[in-house]
Amino acid sequence: HELTPRIFIWVDKIWKECEGDWHKYQILLTKVILHELMHGMMDVNLLGYAARHIPPQLRKDEESIANALPLTLLKNLITPDDWKFLADFVANKQPSPYKEGLDLAKKRMQDVNKALRDLMNEKMK
Repeated sequence: HELTPRIFIWVDKIWKECEGDWHKYQILLTKVILHELMHGMMDVNLLGYAARHIPPQLRKDEESIANALPLTLLKNLITPDDWKFLADFVANKQPSPYKEGLDLAKKRMQDVNKALRDLMNEKMK
């Protein structure tokens, strides 16, 4: 169907960005996949609107949220050094809406962070 979300990921661009570092590539690729899945979730009309009817400002907000959700998840799953790499990448190499997602992940999603951390700790027992 024409409204079915499609995800295209340019893995060679991600590889180049990571300068051939396999570990950084895995981190960044994971973030990109999760980011694109968040767009897919928001585009399948689960939230009551179709993707092509989103005004430009809401599309910008969607970029921020699509970045905030995977960043929040990954912040709790990766090492502090890996988080620094990922946060630096977003802050220094991505456009403004993506950076706003980083701000959301750092500042306004503390309750989500705690809930996720608690869940992961329980699963590891």
